[in-house]
Amino acid sequence: MLRILKKRRRWGIGIALGLTIILVWWLRVLSPLQGQMNELSANIEKESLELHHLNKEVKKISTAINAYKGQQGNFARLSTAFVEGKSVEETNAAVQANIQKFLETHHISLIAYKELPPGKWRDYPVGRLEFQLSASIEDLSEVLQFVESLKGASRIERLVISYRSRRNESLHVLLRIGTLFVKDLKRK
Repeated sequence: MLRILKKRRRWGIGIALGLTIILVWWLRVLSPLQGQMNELSANIEKESLELHHLNKEVKKISTAINAYKGQQGNFARLSTAFVEGKSVEETNAAVQANIQKFLETHHISLIAYKELPPGKWRDYPVGRLEFQLSASIEDLSEVLQFVESLKGASRIERLVISYRSRRNESLHVLLRIGTLFVKDLKRK
């Protein structure tokens, strides 16, 4: 019996010593590490939430930048569509000079030129020019193609064609051109 009690005592002391070691380990090592792990886990969660918000902000900013680039491209494209000039009169003068240069280089006779009072399209002024030409059908075709290719928001507002005589086969053409002037696109 004594022998069984000694064995039990040893087992009891061994178990008590093992439990003491586990308890000391728990209190000295695991508890402080568990607190640090909880703290780190809370920091990670906080940082990931902040990262999520920053990613949202980056997306907003990149969307705004892309929109700005698109507007800048639109502005550049639209600003090249308008004839340079600080007023309707300057714009008309530039268009008139371009058309007269074209007529001279293509030997089309200009009978008369007249600047008409400006009109309106929505809130924007439209300069108006009227040309009287004597031209053949081919010459008229070239003039119309040139007017279509003019830099600027120009359009043909009126086109009257009269046939003069059979001998020289020339046409009498009354061509009215309107040129849109937008002041806001002229700033740089």
